[in-house]
Amino acid sequence: SCCWSPPLRSGRNVFDKAEAVVSTQSTGESQINEIISVEYMNKLSLADLAGVGSVRFSPFSWRTKAVLRYKKLEYETIPLSFSEIRSGKVPSGYKTVPALVDGETIVTDSWNIAVYLDKKYPEKPIFKHPGMQEACLLLSNTTIFKLQKTIFPFVSPHIYKKFVLPEDKSHFIEKVNSRFKQTPEKLLENESLYKEEYYTELSNINRSLSKIAENNPNSRFLLGEVSYADFILYGSLRWVAAGVGVSKSLGDGKNTYLENWWKTTNELLGLDPNVSEYSNV
Repeated sequence: SCCWSPPLRSGRNVFDKAEAVVSTQSTGESQINEIISVEYMNKLSLADLAGVGSVRFSPFSWRTKAVLRYKKLEYETIPLSFSEIRSGKVPSGYKTVPALVDGETIVTDSWNIAVYLDKKYPEKPIFKHPGMQEACLLLSNTTIFKLQKTIFPFVSPHIYKKFVLPEDKSHFIEKVNSRFKQTPEKLLENESLYKEEYYTELSNINRSLSKIAENNPNSRFLLGEVSYADFILYGSLRWVAAGVGVSKSLGDGKNTYLENWWKTTNELLGLDPNVSEYSNV
């Protein structure tokens, strides 16, 4: 098999247990978080966005899960809907994901989590050399940021149709409207334009990978060797793959170096490069 998978447990049962206690005791969110923190002691747990069928499509959560899998760290996930996240049901009341619980430590924001994990669990580093953090941040704020800007209008209508839960649809529509002054349906009408913009940014990344390969034929990674930069990009493409499929996420066969990178990165993480969506990762 091409795919290794770390032991993975769902943290949802812990969350449900905590909520049940709250409902009978009429306390509040602090009670939920107290129970959760006790249950998660000495475990790595990750609050993650989940949609219909518990499919995971958050690009930022995928960045963190890529790090966990690369380092072969055992973890469990807490699948939460948009509504649950917005109501403060992420551990300690945070209203964003990912949120990592490591014993008594809670870390939010995918970048902060990556830095924390690399310091706490240094084996298989993602910031291997001096200056690599800065290089990853630069790539994230330039090349990958430009790609991200093209992803949302292209992919969000498909995410809306396929994975957004009924109770979250009005919130998702508001989010799209505030950003683009359009509904998801309207964005879908202009899909060809948004796809073209996305494919342009993909080709730029493919060109960068080709130049790296020219200098080092044995390397297929963004900075020449595995780094967090690869997992930042991976999270973005996992989001696209969930919405429109793997082929479109990579540019419909036009980006050979990017396709090789995708295949290598998935194998590195023990995941199938041909699978577009995951519900228990």
